[in-house]
Amino acid sequence: MPTQLVLTVAAVAGLLAGGLYLSVLVGPAFILFQYFTQLPLFMVGLGVGIIAVLLSGCVAFVVAMIAEPILGLVFLVGYVGPTLLVTHRALLNRSVKESQVEWYPIGRLLAEVSIYVTAVVVLGIIWLSAQGGGLEGAIESLVSQLRSILGADVARGGDLLLSQNGFVVPGLIGISWIVMMVINGSLAQWLLRRSGRNLRPSSALQDVKLPTWLGYLLGVSILALLWGNGALSFAGGAAMMILMTPFFFQGVGVVHQWCRRSSSGNLILVVFYLLILVLQWPILLVIVLGIVDHWFDLRRQGTA
Repeated sequence: MPTQLVLTVAAVAGLLAGGLYLSVLVGPAFILFQYFTQLPLFMVGLGVGIIAVLLSGCVAFVVAMIAEPILGLVFLVGYVGPTLLVTHRALLNRSVKESQVEWYPIGRLLAEVSIYVTAVVVLGIIWLSAQGGGLEGAIESLVSQLRSILGADVARGGDLLLSQNGFVVPGLIGISWIVMMVINGSLAQWLLRRSGRNLRPSSALQDVKLPTWLGYLLGVSILALLWGNGALSFAGGAAMMILMTPFFFQGVGVVHQWCRRSSSGNLILVVFYLLILVLQWPILLVIVLGIVDHWFDLRRQGTA
């Protein structure tokens, strides 16, 4: 692609990303547009390359900084940083055997994104604990906001949850952050593949195989939650929730692999996703399935 065209595409994508990011300032109804802020960045990164997405990120960052400096910093950490990480890793490849190319494993990529999110959330918890009032003050502020929004009677259950398990809030933020990146990255890759402009081949869910070290990190976070005190326990709980997220995707990959062997596989998948959307508690079972597959490789045993 000619240099001038690359610069043009990168600039347009950056302006679009900046506009989507700031659209929520117009009103709450535009929050859906903000959810797809990373889509133009991922399309440039996975369709043109790392230099192009770096330029796009810079343009979008400047747009956000002009609107509000703090929004610019949040955009840099929350959107540009992980997009650069995903693009750089996703486009890594090496030649194996004759005319065969091995691309960076999708499971390792997902694990590294989870580590990035966990690191940012834990650093945020450390920063909060050093402020006036500490974590207790932050939790009390959340409880007060919950009461004012929902009312004292409705918010009573939430009060109890936050007072005893305050780490759930940063944990859910981290989970939604990862899911947002997965949706935007997958959608960008799908659009690029449909137009024939993808730089790497698409990966299937059954290809997700997380690195061994991620299981150990999950174990460390659980130990920190159970036996730590104060900020350590709080950070451990949030990290545990975030690090469970990639195991959910590995569990989904196991289900997809099993359904491929059944003549009713598509119907089973439809029921599977409906149960997750409606009941939600099966998410925990899928996470457990992913963890078991992580250590015992259920897919290989099933194939054998």
